[in-house]
Amino acid sequence: MIRKPANWRDYRYPFIYGQADPALFDHHAWRDCARRAWGTRDFAELAADQYGVDDALLIDYICSNSLPRRGIQARPDEVLVTLGAQNALFLAIELLARPDRLAVTEEPGYPDFAEALRRAQSPTTFLPLRGGGLDPADLPPGTRLVIVTPSHNIPTGATMPLDRRRQLLARAAAEDFLIIEDDYDFEMSYLAPPAPALKSLDRAGRVIYIGSFSKALFPGLRIGYMVAPAPLIARARDLRAIMLRHPPAHLQRITAYFLAQGHYDAHIVRLRQALKARRQVLEEAISRTSLVIAGAAASGGSSVWIRGAPDVDSADLARRLRVESVLIEPGHVFFETPPEPCPFFRLGYSSINEAAIPEGIRIIGRMNPG
Repeated sequence: MIRKPANWRDYRYPFIYGQADPALFDHHAWRDCARRAWGTRDFAELAADQYGVDDALLIDYICSNSLPRRGIQARPDEVLVTLGAQNALFLAIELLARPDRLAVTEEPGYPDFAEALRRAQSPTTFLPLRGGGLDPADLPPGTRLVIVTPSHNIPTGATMPLDRRRQLLARAAAEDFLIIEDDYDFEMSYLAPPAPALKSLDRAGRVIYIGSFSKALFPGLRIGYMVAPAPLIARARDLRAIMLRHPPAHLQRITAYFLAQGHYDAHIVRLRQALKARRQVLEEAISRTSLVIAGAAASGGSSVWIRGAPDVDSADLARRLRVESVLIEPGHVFFETPPEPCPFFRLGYSSINEAAIPEGIRIIGRMNPG
């Protein structure tokens, strides 16, 4: 599992992924949306037990705005609100993975994919990334489930080319398997437009799509969603009801107001501007060291994948850097079978101040001579 210090804000150079910069968030707009959701008009409706039903305003926004922006059309009965993308992933794997169904995912890749598949006792093949991510030609016979991050691979940022996406969908239809697509970070596209979602190219209902508002807004929000054929969503809703009934109704409504009133779009504009500036500063600082950017999302993103000196293990490097008030994410956790020593690590720049980046990178370069 990915572990991050709870006191990461106490470090001067926190290059960790997935945390928000409060300075970029419109607290006044969020407070106004919360006040409206807690007002007399909404309170009675939202205070009631929804019996597994999601907020209609939020579902409407997802169907009419969020998904069409990714080229996806879905009806309300094909969308389920979840407690972040993590909850959606768990539900999908719980319903689809079995001990007699071979699953395939990426290496390096998101460790929670592997952990959820292990919990489901699913036999799993980890395919190495080649070029733009997972290559459909490498899928072994008998594949029943494929889990991918085609827009931005976790952690390398690799983007699956359009022809590979079509090949993957063609194989899914021909060989009768399903695909789970985690479309994280597509909002962070400030260098180029995001690649089409795999789900937008799906004509056979083979793709279960997972999205989230938590990455772009703030991770503590825990509002995500799953898009799939209605029968699967109905089963996922039943499973979710056993676990937690439904995500908090007022939090869904606050999010819906924040989205519908244009605050989310304004936030994304600010976020892209800040991340673009930080990415430029980061790349310039790295160029003055022996560090190598081994992977970065061509469209933007909020992290880079670094290859350090071949004889330096990133876990040991991370321990030494903490003494210097620098946080990095060692690469071991992203591999099923990590290289030894593992020179790879991830640098996030969503929550570190732009002015702190050059000195932080200088320290990393000094501690990791090439």
